[in-house]
Amino acid sequence: MSRLYYLGKMEDEIFALNPSERRFVRLVLKDPSDEEFKLFSGFDAKEMITSEPPDPARPELSEAVAIEKEEGRVKARRVKKILQHLFAPENFPPLWLPGPSVKYASMTGDSPSIALIRLGKEQALLRDPRSNEVQFGFPWKGGFHAFPLSDEYQELLKDEVTDTISSRKGIKPLLNMVPGALILAFSPPNDGYCKKTVVSILPKI
Repeated sequence: MSRLYYLGKMEDEIFALNPSERRFVRLVLKDPSDEEFKLFSGFDAKEMITSEPPDPARPELSEAVAIEKEEGRVKARRVKKILQHLFAPENFPPLWLPGPSVKYASMTGDSPSIALIRLGKEQALLRDPRSNEVQFGFPWKGGFHAFPLSDEYQELLKDEVTDTISSRKGIKPLLNMVPGALILAFSPPNDGYCKKTVVSILPKI
């Protein structure tokens, strides 16, 4: 079994931290689990193997037979200590490739599909008038970027975000915290493209 720490979920994929290798993992289960996990909680992945053949858009993708939740308190301090070394460099575009989405056929597996983004004081929740999706916005490399939230957050905020909320004071009560970081990832391919999506909104790390 492999010990992992929960970071979020997108569709049927579980996002986690592998503490021994200090890397991110995207996990698909043979038998999907409806069990709910708290952020940073530990679990064991049974018979975890790298997905074969490798997905060029998701090189971190692995498969497991099942997962088993760790009993006891959440080891948030330990997880945050490891994450401090995994922030994405700000001299590259978010997820290393420009644009809100990338053509699947152009992806080669050379770039990570998961990024830990450090947030500053400037941040926003907004609704895209074209797609009606709730997005999280932040400045990065001289520009302002906004990416859609995962389905879990869309459901949570669908009635709360009708206009742009551009202050941490306004965002805090909606998320019960001041956002300090994001887990940003490429979605599985849809209509030939992988969309940059916010998997998790994290507290300060």
